[in-house]
This record gives sequence, structure tokens and C-alpha cells, in this order.
Amino acid sequence: MDLTWRPLTLDDAPALARLYAAAEEVDRTGEHFSAEDLREELAGPNVDLARATVGAWAGDDLVGYGLARRRDAAEPVHMIRIQSVVHPDHRTDAVGTHLVEWFARASREVHERAFPGAPLELHHGSHQNERWIAGVLARAGYTHRRTMVNMRVSLADLPPQPPLPDGIEAVPFDFEHDLAALDARNDTFAGHWGSTVYGPDAWRHLVTGSKDFRPDLSFLVLDGDKVLAFVLSHHYASETEATGIREHYATWVGTRAVLRGRGVASGLLGHTLRAAKNAGFDRSALNVDVDNAHRALGFTNGADIASTTNGTCTCCPECGTPHRRSGNGRHSYHHDMKPTSTSPGSRALAASLREVRIARGKGLRELARMVRILPQLLSAWEKGQRVPQPEDVARLLGALRVDDVTYDRMMRLARHARDDNWLDSNPSDLPPALSGIVEYERTATRITNWELAIVPGLLQTPDYARAILTNSEIDLPQADARLVARLDRQGILTRPDPVRLAALVSEIAIREEIGSAEVMSDQVDHLLAMMGRQNISLRIVPANIGYHRGLMGSFVLYEFAGLPPIVHLENSHATAFLHEDDVVRSYRTQAKILAGKALSEDDTRAMLREVAR
Repeated sequence: MDLTWRPLTLDDAPALARLYAAAEEVDRTGEHFSAEDLREELAGPNVDLARATVGAWAGDDLVGYGLARRRDAAEPVHMIRIQSVVHPDHRTDAVGTHLVEWFARASREVHERAFPGAPLELHHGSHQNERWIAGVLARAGYTHRRTMVNMRVSLADLPPQPPLPDGIEAVPFDFEHDLAALDARNDTFAGHWGSTVYGPDAWRHLVTGSKDFRPDLSFLVLDGDKVLAFVLSHHYASETEATGIREHYATWVGTRAVLRGRGVASGLLGHTLRAAKNAGFDRSALNVDVDNAHRALGFTNGADIASTTNGTCTCCPECGTPHRRSGNGRHSYHHDMKPTSTSPGSRALAASLREVRIARGKGLRELARMVRILPQLLSAWEKGQRVPQPEDVARLLGALRVDDVTYDRMMRLARHARDDNWLDSNPSDLPPALSGIVEYERTATRITNWELAIVPGLLQTPDYARAILTNSEIDLPQADARLVARLDRQGILTRPDPVRLAALVSEIAIREEIGSAEVMSDQVDHLLAMMGRQNISLRIVPANIGYHRGLMGSFVLYEFAGLPPIVHLENSHATAFLHEDDVVRSYRTQAKILAGKALSEDDTRAMLREVAR
């Protein structure tokens, strides 16, 4: 029977539960999921059902499933967690190939929307018994990275546990400390393999807001309102229903650096185990990275330990999801993805957000507190690793109390930040396009500039630039502002790690008198001086050589390390930024043609000296 592939909906949760049950009959992973478990999983804030889930249907039966879950940060790599399950009767090469191709396609789309330009890895988790998917992943180029285990202890004969150190008190979890606990989790897991920050929405959905969270069996160590250590617990009723065993999961255990080495973690975990025993649980489980298992062994304080290897995983060891419970751990496979392209508008928006915040005298953490978001998220927006929604930008601008002109300019940019190409048709004071140009120039490794009628802006003298701006359709204050911005931009040519500039200039541009004869003489002298810099190449394309494509207009090609190039086109009323491959390829070809028609650098110097006379 041919399979029908389509995204899942929340109403497919019962069918997905049946699929997992059928797979468990063969794989024996020890994991059991109810429809309610899976509905909660699919409703998560980091799950885009339409774009990032897929189901294979044989008639009315769901026989295959894939999911790509985005993370809340890329630090610097965005490690998307992918997962899958396939009915034993449908584990064919064709289904495996379809899933792997879908993983790559869907993950890239999710990544583009979340962290354009950041490196991307795909992480998939599987139990050691799930050999079929392990083989599919291996043949697709995934490599094993990590093995995690579940460590279990019987609570019936739990030995005495060590007390917390003197002066340290275990405080029952209270939701007033929810965000403080999140901050502690993000701090204590920073630098751990596979770990990234959690945002508040994902945290509440997957951890403290989950139906399986047990606040009564979760404990904190506080210093005022700050959480210094924590044990957070879950109980999965569907597991108990399937096995008859009430198992307590110590899902999150962490201690800030200030308390490490003092026995706080083991004391707090011991306190939690006693509470779980008193609550009638049969055993407790803790999932650990096998490379760090020696730390967890200390937590059990002499109890009889049973450990179970939970397979091969390309998920991170701290995903904290109710789905694949033991599968925070398992074998870990990962697959590197090449950096994806990032739109010109998103990169300009990132630069503009940073510039506006600094201009208003606000620190990153201060502004994040003002709008009640994590500073890591704001940092990702300002670095271009993630694109904020227009409403997010509006909140930031409101908190910064920007003027109406800045607000309108930034919101116009925010609304088009995800566009493949970007057209700014408003030539008003310091338009969004200028922020984009500044950012592209600052981060480029090479700039190729063809100018048909005027000297390139990066090589203009102040008097030459002023003569152009004061004769444009803008008032004097606007012209002054743009002049300052233009001269500031020229610093990229003289900084310690200067950008390489290849300027191709029409003979028309150097013979046309702009400003006055004195202004032009100074401008030509400046060009000769700049040609002495090793990072600058200037060559003149002679006039009267017949038709060539450069006569159609000027352009700038920005090239970057690790990011796709951008072409900049401009006229008096609009500015366009293009980054589609075929467009960039066309302008690269045009630059080569112009270079072939241009004078050598020695002949260019000779012509400049002749003009200067």
C-alpha cells in the first residue's frame, strides 16, 4: 500500500499513541505513552505542527512519524532535536529515506525562521534496541556522539541519606520561584554537552507546567529570591499504568558554582528521595550522561543501583521533554548541517536593534528585564541568530521610548525582515537601508563596488560627499546626518583587520566635476592615496568603449565569511538588497566582465594624475 505523508494535528495524538505501542511490542524500550502525553508533546511552543511534523498513513493507520523541535537558543550551534517512530511492518528503505530527507528539509526551514545564519546540527535520540532507525541514521551520515543511561534505585530499602550542609535548607518548590529556577537551570547547565538555554514558554510547557510535574517532590536552595540549587521531579502516570511501578523521576538536578563541592547536590537529592519514598513511590530514576556518570553515582549514597543504557540519541542530554523520558539519554547521533542563508533584512534589523538600544543608553540585560524576556533571546535578536516578530520589535521600541520617525523606520524593517530580498523605498532620514549597509560593510570580508557616475562612497572625501548630499532631495539636517554616517563607515578600510575593497569606477565618475574643481582635485588626490593601501584595489573602466552591462547601473557585492553574499542596488527613490544564488552569480559575472575592460592599476594611477592636472 502506498503511504500518504502529511503534517500531524493534535487530533492525531491517539493514532500516535497506538503507533508507539506497536513499536514497543518489538523494540522493548520500556517507554509507554498515552494520547494525553503525546498531545502535550505536540502542543509545545517549540513545535510547529504544520512545518515540523510529518506522519505516514496507511489508510486510517499512522505507521510513521517524524518531528523537528527547535531550540530556544543557538550557542553558537542550533541543535534541533529530531525524533521518529515507524511501525515494525513499515521499516523499509523507502520509509527511512523519506524520513531522513524530511528531517533535513523541515529542520532547515525551522532553523531559517529561528536562527538564520547560525550553524545547524540535527540530533536524534534512539534506544539501544531501536536498531532500524540507528542504521538509517548511520547510512545518512549521522555519527554517534553520546550515550546516556537511566540510573534507578529502589526506595523500599533506601539507605540513610546524608543531610544538607549546615546552613543550607531545602525549600519546597513554589511557582513564585519558577523563573528563578529557570535562571538557575540555564546557569548550571551552561557549557554542558548539548545544552542550550530554555526560554520561559518552553520551560513552563515542558517542565514546571507539564501535567506530570510534581512540585511537592521538587526542592530548591534559595539565597533570597535567587535559586542556588534545585531538584525538579516528574511522575509519568502512563508508565505506572503500563508497568504497575510508581517511579519518581529526578528530571533536573543542578547546583550553581558557588555551592559546588560542598555536598549540596547529593544532600538535596537525598532529601528528595526520602520525600518520594514517603509519598509511596517504589523507585527513583535519574538520567545521566555516561561520560559524567561518576557524578551521579555519588548522588545515590550507597543505594543499590540499577542502570539501563537507553540507546542512541541525537537529542541533547537535557531536553527535558515528557516524550522519550529515558530518552533525554540514549545513544546520541548528530548530523552537521551547512549554515543556512540569512535574509538581508534580518541582518539589518539585528544591527538596528543593537544601535537603537545603545543610542538610548540601555544595557542588554536591562532592556531584557524591561520587556520581560531572557537576555539570551535579546542577544540572539541583536546578533541576527534569531528574527523577532514585529510585535516583539514594537515592545522593545516602546520600552526604549524612541521617537516616531525611528519607530516607523524600525517597524518597516521588522515587517520585511524575513523577506528573501529586501526593497526599501523610503529615502527619508537615515532609512533602514542605511543600517543594513553599515552592518554589511562592518561584517564583510570583501566588497566589490561598480560605480557608473560617482566615486564610491567608501572612497569619497567629506567635501565631495557633502556636495552630493546637499544637492539631493533631503533637507540640510538630514544631509549632515548622512554625511557623518558615510564618513564613519569609511573606518572599515583603515581598521586593524580592514575589509578588502575592489572598486571599479567609470571614467565618467572621475571626470564629472562635482562641487568644484578644487573639490574634484582633492577627491582625485584622495583616490591616489587610498590606492597605496594593500586592501584596496581601484581600477577605472574607460569611457567610449561601447556597450557593456555596467552601463545599466551601479552595484555593490558584499561577501562574508560563513554567510551568503548580498548584492546592493540603489537609485534616488529605492534601495534593494538581493541574495538569491542566481542573482549573485549574475553580478559576479558582471564584475568579472568589468574587470576585464578596466585599466590596470598603473594605468589607473596615470589617468588619475592626468585628471588632477
